[in-house]
Amino acid sequence: VCDEKVYKSGLWPEARKRIISTEKASDFHQMISALYSKDIFKFNKNDAVELSSELGRRGLENPLNIGNTAPFYKHGKNLGYLVEINNNYYVPDPTQIIIDALLFEGVLELGSKMGLKSFLKKMSKLNPCLDGGATRIEVMSALDIKESEYLSFSTSLALKRLDKMKFIKLDPESDSREIKKLHPKSCAGNNSEEYTYITYLGET
Repeated sequence: VCDEKVYKSGLWPEARKRIISTEKASDFHQMISALYSKDIFKFNKNDAVELSSELGRRGLENPLNIGNTAPFYKHGKNLGYLVEINNNYYVPDPTQIIIDALLFEGVLELGSKMGLKSFLKKMSKLNPCLDGGATRIEVMSALDIKESEYLSFSTSLALKRLDKMKFIKLDPESDSREIKKLHPKSCAGNNSEEYTYITYLGET
């Protein structure tokens, strides 16, 4: 899926850029985008192989089979796209992707505030697997997943987690130009929450 040196380097943002810039990473991106698009909390290896086969049937890459799943999970974990919760299950979780973008990529200056919609647009340009990213849109179209009024479950959970950690602050201040709705499953009582601004508070 990608070069062994990438995840051994320890330089995750730089490594991620190298992966994003290489053609051979397209299958990895498509698989991550599919997992993020499905609004699932966790999946096992068989679920991933089945989803990969579906991508192949829809004319995209089919990167996984029962015999070659290990590199995908290794890269997914080390590059911050997946979290392993035990030997059989993984969580599609872009929390580390967002942290790295704030710490290393200058998406938002420390202590600064930005419209949430604008922030997510910058993130999607930086990483094509996230909501609104080029690969994400391609995969959703192939899988006949309609664009929702809500952010994806994985992105919503990541934002809520970072807000709770006080790494960022989500602000519901009224501004129709920047409003985004979090996925109901990520919110208390399955009631969607609306936010308009994000402030980068920094490491806790």
